Amino acid sequence: VSQGYRPRGIGWYRRALPLDPADRGKTIELHFDGIATNATIWVNGSLAVHNWSGYNSVYVDLTPFARFGDETNMIVVRADADAKEGWWYEGAGLYRHVWLVRRAPVAIVSDGVHCDPRQGPDGHWRVPITATLANIDRAAANVTVEAALLDPDGREIATERTDVTVPVLGRADAALTLDAGTPARWSVETPTLHTVRTRVLRGGEIVDERRVAIGFRTVRFDVDKGLFVNDRPVKLKGVCLHQDHAGVGVAMLDALLAWRLERLKAMGCNAIRMSHNAPTAELLDWCDRM
Repeated sequence: VSQGYRPRGIGWYRRALPLDPADRGKTIELHFDGIATNATIWVNGSLAVHNWSGYNSVYVDLTPFARFGDETNMIVVRADADAKEGWWYEGAGLYRHVWLVRRAPVAIVSDGVHCDPRQGPDGHWRVPITATLANIDRAAANVTVEAALLDPDGREIATERTDVTVPVLGRADAALTLDAGTPARWSVETPTLHTVRTRVLRGGEIVDERRVAIGFRTVRFDVDKGLFVNDRPVKLKGVCLHQDHAGVGVAMLDALLAWRLERLKAMGCNAIRMSHNAPTAELLDWCDRM
């Protein structure tokens, strides 16, 4: 009953994936944003990954398995949907995006940029940034990491650079801090977003670039007066949502996520409890923007 009387079972996916010989020497990954529920992934006949949750993402490093040119790569996924995590409708199989990621031999790792805006005692904002780099080249690499803060119109507010040496088959962190001054605040009424652009330069050439959206706002909770955002009281008017939607189940299009949030905001909603599970990154991105 809890699954809506939908059939469950075990599903198989197979994909013959060609790779351009020009990609030889690069870091190559497959990103599965969600597989319901108990997943096993093989690459060219070798067991690569096992994952037990239908809600977290799964990253598969194809670099040691990769074949190029006329010899294709066989990706096989077994999704066991008999294994349930909850008592609600969870869907089955590959229901979120799957990405092929190709990076330079020395580059920022997946989800490798962390930036956390902080307001100082003087009222000015600073953005500490940590970028984690990896190196699959044949020698240690000296690179320059450049971080820039862009305003909503794309103009540079602040820029910093630092040099870092990344060991062979190892990682290294580059730490920078940007002085943001007194930027426009993010709020529920005006969700103003800035962008942190992080670049890796090797021999003067840009070999990698990541962009992360950030918002400048303070959040505190008072036991007597409730929630304050930017030192203004905010009443939480929220809903509790599962990730499925009528007509499509859990395989929700990004545009449908946005449509749902537009309808909720129009009726006065300003908060969501992501029921029981990790939501899609796209839903969190829409919440940031809206």
